[in-house]
Amino acid sequence: MNRKALVVSAIGIGAFGLITLGTAGYVMAKGSASAYPEIIQNLAETFKLDPSAVQTVFEQTRDEQRAERLDALVADGTITAGQKIQIIAHQDSMRETMDSLRDKNLSEDEFRAAMKDLRDKTQAWAEENGIPLKVIRQGPKFERFGAGIGARMRAENEIKDQGTGSAETE
Repeated sequence: MNRKALVVSAIGIGAFGLITLGTAGYVMAKGSASAYPEIIQNLAETFKLDPSAVQTVFEQTRDEQRAERLDALVADGTITAGQKIQIIAHQDSMRETMDSLRDKNLSEDEFRAAMKDLRDKTQAWAEENGIPLKVIRQGPKFERFGAGIGARMRAENEIKDQGTGSAETE
């Protein structure tokens, strides 16, 4: 597959993933009256813990896993240390934006439009900074709606190929 077709395919898959996540996020935001996701509530209730403490552990774990994944991409030359810092800042900003969107009482169409805008801005940001979209969108949150570990392994190999310029051409 040539490089251009690979990039177009990655963008299409990423767009589908964000639309799926956006719709799922909208449904979850509309379906829950609590400030915490159901898993946080269940763990807190089961083990008689403070939900905010459980939420903090989840966030710390997510951040540690992200740092490990990005460190590996820096080590293998897929991204630079500077790009790692940019990615972390961008993902944190996106998370804040998503939280603010969930807090608004948007219709499904408004939420979808806001997600499309966020996706378009992320794509432009990635292109401006020379960062493969799959690096930004990779992680457990995206695997949940995908094909699982096999898809992640393929994505990691494609990222490495993009970073080294060794992707197959037809």
